[in-house]
Amino acid sequence: WSSDVCSSDLTEKFERTYVTKTKTLNQARITSSSINYWKQTKREPILYDVSSKVKWVHGWGDSYGQILVATGRLDLTLDPLMYDWDSMPLKPLVVEAGGIFTDFNGNPSPFGRSAFSCNPELHKEVLKIIKSY
Repeated sequence: WSSDVCSSDLTEKFERTYVTKTKTLNQARITSSSINYWKQTKREPILYDVSSKVKWVHGWGDSYGQILVATGRLDLTLDPLMYDWDSMPLKPLVVEAGGIFTDFNGNPSPFGRSAFSCNPELHKEVLKIIKSY
């Protein structure tokens, strides 16, 4: 690497990202992984329930959905099936942006085999829905 690439001026080109401040689920914009993952894990009712309570649903899952939350482009992402290599790099990005990253049991570990990320305003309500199934 040249000294130009590693210079301190490089950091001036980056912008800090933040999760949204949406306070209610009925105003939330969410994304989720493929319906096939929901079927595979037998968790489709969770997706249907949460989807019926939000403003907008789109289907980008795994890493991209988590990045959309960490950059404030979406309020919530739900992934019923995640692997360690997907979750591990995403959790710090979401947390550094002010969000909450947990598995479907509410554990903040990236090793839970499921994941959802959102802003702190929505986490408790979404977790309550997930745990009801």
